[in-house]
Amino acid sequence: MDPKKGFATVTLIFSILITIVAITLMLLLASNSTGVGKQYYCKSLYRVRTLYNYRDPYCEQLKQLTYTQAEKQVVKITQFYGQHDQQAIHLRSRGVIEQYPLEVPAYAELNNASFAVSVPESSQVRQFSDGEIYQSILLQGVSDTQTIYFEIPRNAVVNDIEFEVSGRSTPALADMVFLIDTSGSMANEWAVLCTNLKLLQNTLDDIGVNSTFSIYGIASGGTHGKCQQAIVSQQEMETEFRGMYHRQMGLWYCQDGRNFNDKPLCDMIYTNNPFDSYDEAWGTATLWLMRHYSGWRDDAKRIIFPISDSDPTGGGQTLMNRQSNVNPYPEPAQLSGSGTEDAVIDAIIEKYNTQRIKTHIFPIYGDKSTIPKEDEGYYLGIPEEECTKKTPCKEVLNMMRRVADATEGSVSPYNDLVSLRDSIIDAITLPYPEQVTVKVVGKRVFQSSQPLDETPNIVQDAQLASAIQTYIASNCDQDTCKIPITITSATQGVVWIDKLRVSYTQPMSGVKVDLEGHPLVTIPSLTHQSTLQPIDFTEELKKKLVSCTTPSCEFSLDFTANTIGTILLSQLDIQYSYYPIEEQLLTAILDCWILSGYGKSTQNHLCKELVIPQEYRFAEPITEKSISDEFIERNICHLIENVDNNCGHKDNFRLAKEINTPQNILVEYKADSSQIVVS
Repeated sequence: MDPKKGFATVTLIFSILITIVAITLMLLLASNSTGVGKQYYCKSLYRVRTLYNYRDPYCEQLKQLTYTQAEKQVVKITQFYGQHDQQAIHLRSRGVIEQYPLEVPAYAELNNASFAVSVPESSQVRQFSDGEIYQSILLQGVSDTQTIYFEIPRNAVVNDIEFEVSGRSTPALADMVFLIDTSGSMANEWAVLCTNLKLLQNTLDDIGVNSTFSIYGIASGGTHGKCQQAIVSQQEMETEFRGMYHRQMGLWYCQDGRNFNDKPLCDMIYTNNPFDSYDEAWGTATLWLMRHYSGWRDDAKRIIFPISDSDPTGGGQTLMNRQSNVNPYPEPAQLSGSGTEDAVIDAIIEKYNTQRIKTHIFPIYGDKSTIPKEDEGYYLGIPEEECTKKTPCKEVLNMMRRVADATEGSVSPYNDLVSLRDSIIDAITLPYPEQVTVKVVGKRVFQSSQPLDETPNIVQDAQLASAIQTYIASNCDQDTCKIPITITSATQGVVWIDKLRVSYTQPMSGVKVDLEGHPLVTIPSLTHQSTLQPIDFTEELKKKLVSCTTPSCEFSLDFTANTIGTILLSQLDIQYSYYPIEEQLLTAILDCWILSGYGKSTQNHLCKELVIPQEYRFAEPITEKSISDEFIERNICHLIENVDNNCGHKDNFRLAKEINTPQNILVEYKADSSQIVVS
């Protein structure tokens, strides 16, 4: 056979086969109702068939569909986070990096990235070293000096300073210990206190007093309350005082020598020695608390409320009247006590006088029991004028007054909740302080000639700024300086310092600005008189964007300096353009879903063909999951669902295949499956 004829034959056969395959493929594509293949058929082979007056409904609809070019958006960022024109960067330590975050899409075409730096014209201090904007200073008296502080950078140049000084009749903090005897006659006092603790504390909150309550029982008598938190035990009192303040009870005798329990009852009884009872020894327990209680706060007024109807050591009487026809239980004819009362009172006063922060004693004498068997026998609780006529009652009351007067407290009766509340209010109320002197860095800036009431006194001194500057130069070797304000008073009282404002400027040196560790600029010196220092980092940011592999690229501007202080960023100008393909695709899907009546339409719809430009760079593919994640993030899974990706319970959406190259994207609705299909 002629080789040329053989080659021609093979070529002819191969051409025929190709033609058959092409015709078969064309028929297969034409037979599909929709889909990628059908779209290809409509845009190529279908044009030939139209010459023979053949019309395919799907292709005709596709021909009428308007192509939508993906729109490039231009973004201009001229404000910092929070819509601010300026951003303060606080450098609190030398050499320590402070950052400002930036976020730009990976596929952005960056046109500009720049900002300017300066230092604030004026910075201010408006709080004290403890972070509070006011200070309540409790002064104990003429020998007491309290110091508060505010902080300012060592390199600060102070412009001016001002604050307000006034007095208060109540402290900001009050710590109270209730010390209640546990004898049988204290049931009412325990019940009222425990039931109303929260109400009493709310009362103090209402007048601006931050208070703490601690509830102690005295020893282990028979009466306690559910609010009791601890006791001053008999063992603690015995160990502390080694028996000095207590004598044990002896036996009771009738005058004629019979035993007290013998009948008939005798009219006069006595003991063979004086005695003390630990469960009523409010003075002894108070002294123990003054020496050992650890719950006090440094700046709080410290108060102990002993509540009892006995003498300071719980002493019993040596001689009592018995009126057998009226009351089978004795009432005292006199209070001879055990002889230990004065020693305890003297010890309380001595301890008070040696305290730097005083503990004030406010004794509350209990009501007279209505139960004869539980009557203390000292008549406490009856009207005061009647009490003073009876020797035992008067003597116990005088002992309480002696303790209160020496510790700047007072004595009050217990009758009910109202009287208890009034006793607490009285305990925390103070006279206005007198002859108050305030100094800043040793320079006197205020002195009162009258009691300092709540009227604000504005402190301003033109020479104080230079005095502070001198103090900083001589006394400060740290980056931050503590500036002292000292307060003294001739009397006990509360001084209130408020509305502090210290204005200063702060030059900076050795300021370095980096972008993710890449140096941008070093500025030797920045002062408030300096012109703005512009920084352009467009090219550096472009390089960072090239290496970014996530859709949203996050960067940080890093700032350091040789001095602490504040750098002020301004004139931010970041400009870039990008194609928000996923956002536009999501809008097209939602529009198509709405057109379909949310999946209720019985007709197919070709909704939009979105053209992705060739220059578009994908940071990552568009997938069915990434689109579903957008549904979830925008909280619209109740409108269009995709159960395959945890968005609702139905399958209203399908992506034919992931999109990762520039191409045309068709968004259509298929009635047979009630789905939006993207291909």
